[in-house]
Amino acid sequence: MPSSGLFGLSHCPLLAQTLRAAPTAHAHPAPETRFALHKSKPAESFNLTTQPARPANIDMTTRCPFLLSAVALLALLLLNTACREPRIRTYDAPKDPPPAPLQLPPASADAAATPPAPAAMPPMAGMSAEDAARAGVAAAAGAPHAHWTVPAGWQEKPAGAMRAGTLAVSAPDGRGAEVAVTVFPGDVGGDLANVNRWRGQLQLPPVTAAQLSSVITTLDAPAGLFLITDMTSEAALIDGKYKSRTLGAWLKQPERTWFFKFSGEAGLIGEQRETFLAFLQTVSFHDGRH
Repeated sequence: MPSSGLFGLSHCPLLAQTLRAAPTAHAHPAPETRFALHKSKPAESFNLTTQPARPANIDMTTRCPFLLSAVALLALLLLNTACREPRIRTYDAPKDPPPAPLQLPPASADAAATPPAPAAMPPMAGMSAEDAARAGVAAAAGAPHAHWTVPAGWQEKPAGAMRAGTLAVSAPDGRGAEVAVTVFPGDVGGDLANVNRWRGQLQLPPVTAAQLSSVITTLDAPAGLFLITDMTSEAALIDGKYKSRTLGAWLKQPERTWFFKFSGEAGLIGEQRETFLAFLQTVSFHDGRH
């Protein structure tokens, strides 16, 4: 406890000043009792009575000392309370509850019956992601099937996710080649882009638009007019000892383009070139399997 007393006078100058100025209750002596001697007329006797003497100049501080002391004490308490330093209170407010999950309207019966879209297909070797996406679109669009007659000595393999068909041919010495049949929506960038894409796979330089006509021939067939290009690599790209060759044909339709790419060992492609051209003459397009 500080030496300033119960109410902390050192912390509150206003309280100290008020305390010094407060009236002090002074004890006054009890009023004197004066004796008066009255003479009784009839009996000639004397009566001794007491009468309190009236004090002179009695003020409120003399008559009500305890009341003034109580008022002064109350004032001191109020001043002491006002002079106290404010206390800082901290409260832990509850966190806001997490928002309720968004309630979506129930799906309609039509939406529930709609099958999910097919996943994107990975691109084939030498095929860009854009071309792979187009192939997936063509498959989802329900393009008509291509039908053909398999040449003698060739083997037809099951169609894959990115191919409408695959045919293979091999030589007795192990050299091989295959025909990949694919379909894409639109013209897949045009004739120049198609030719240069295949040339890039054989590590050949691209041709210009002015040179394009010199590397393309045509074949009129029942299915339509085929555009054909023939190219051979300069390096031995197969097992480090054989050159690779591509004999590519494509057929344009109003909404799609069909590709028949005959590729493999250069010598075998040369041996089977006429067989491949005869194969293109058997191609037709309609619904249903081969």
